[in-house]
Amino acid sequence: MNVLVALAIRATTGAPLPFSLESLYVLVIVGVATAGVNLFTLFAYASGLRITSSFIIEGTSTVLMLVAGFMFLKEPFTWIKLFAIGLIAVGTFLLQRTDI
Repeated sequence: MNVLVALAIRATTGAPLPFSLESLYVLVIVGVATAGVNLFTLFAYASGLRITSSFIIEGTSTVLMLVAGFMFLKEPFTWIKLFAIGLIAVGTFLLQRTDI
């Protein structure tokens, strides 16, 4: 999906896309990791995991990715990103309280 979006951006704007073999490796690793997380979440749900627990897992993984971006990838910190983390936490809390 990422490759398709990058190619669409290239086609519409004509902007050059820096590309290396290392970026392809990272793209594949991230794709496999994402597929693994989704697959194991579905297996856990099929085994009787409550839906709200999967929301906690997904919300936590999103926050962890933002924190990893700040710490390891030197992603610039903005208040909007902090607000997004807060919204994820509040949404996860509200879903947990509804006991779906």
